[in-house]
Amino acid sequence: MRVRRRQDSCFASSSSEAGRAALLWTSELELPRGRGQVIANGADVVFPGAGRSDLALPARPGRNRLEAVLVEGARPGRWRFTLAGGGIRAGSVRVLAGEAVAVGPEMVAFRLRGLPGERVVFGFDRE
Repeated sequence: MRVRRRQDSCFASSSSEAGRAALLWTSELELPRGRGQVIANGADVVFPGAGRSDLALPARPGRNRLEAVLVEGARPGRWRFTLAGGGIRAGSVRVLAGEAVAVGPEMVAFRLRGLPGERVVFGFDRE
């Protein structure tokens, strides 16, 4: 996998992407000096930092799963993921782990305690 950083944005690509279209997400980690790790469908990984990061993650038709782990953090905050383009089946966003404070048709936000290793997981269906 190749991770390319540009300012505050993260873009992931890998040779396993062949035949899969990228799904554009925005990660908003409201945790000063925080750093996270996002795993898409168990394989593709990106490392967004505090603030806003644009993520290009491969997504497959049908069920998809994103797992996010706080790598660095020292105090409570929030982590919000918002879809930047279409493709998610309406009403399919579901929280699988973590304390969700908001769930919408194309977004999910979690409350964080700010502890390294803290994990949030959500899924969605792609058309």
